[in-house]
Amino acid sequence: MRPHKSRADSVSHYEAQVAQYAAENKDLDACQELWRTVIERAVMDLAYLQRFEGRKQLKKHELEKLRRIEESPPTDFIEGTWFEEICDYLQIDPDRVRNGLDDYLEQAA
Repeated sequence: MRPHKSRADSVSHYEAQVAQYAAENKDLDACQELWRTVIERAVMDLAYLQRFEGRKQLKKHELEKLRRIEESPPTDFIEGTWFEEICDYLQIDPDRVRNGLDDYLEQAA
């Protein structure tokens, strides 16, 4: 004969499972958030380049930022295989992101 489990036992069992799942996926969530932030930074840098490139009058900090971005162009990242691997990790389509980025930059221009 099986002992009868109380409702409280069932709830505590599920709470323990939820806590275990959260602990196991904490690093995964943090890593995914990091890579989303990397992609967001690339988008912001592209928008900055578009806004300031070719301007004659730039403040010192604008010029410094522009040069830093130009040293490591975000287009190299977005067009590269590393970007595709990150998108695969995030389970998003890299071509869809690229197309959305193109639309975004066209509207911002």
